[in-house]
Amino acid sequence: MDRDGITVAVSCVGLLIVDTSVPQVASTLKSAEEFSPFRCNTGTCRTLACQSPRGTCHLLSVVEWDSQSHAMTYYLPVEEAQLLTGSDSTWKALLIRTDSWSAVTASAALALSRPAEVAEDIEAQD
Repeated sequence: MDRDGITVAVSCVGLLIVDTSVPQVASTLKSAEEFSPFRCNTGTCRTLACQSPRGTCHLLSVVEWDSQSHAMTYYLPVEEAQLLTGSDSTWKALLIRTDSWSAVTASAALALSRPAEVAEDIEAQD
């Protein structure tokens, strides 16, 4: 609610991470990415999330989205993050709206932007 007492609706945004080495997942991902102002792909990302084989699709809350750099911050255990972001990784991510289950961006490979800093933070917590 803003200062004038007006409620502002904000869409729910999530990060959908998928394993593109699985043909069924790669095919559904392609459908989800075919977005345009004239074609609504409502529900395609939900199909991707719900009908993919177990362990091949994950939905994360986006902790921070930077619209200027088109980068998002998300938190995962180090071992899992390294698996998803390795040079031979087949995992990709796309930003989605969870109110309409439609893609906001095309998919892209995941990357650790500050792996040394992340490792230092984790070591400091131990």
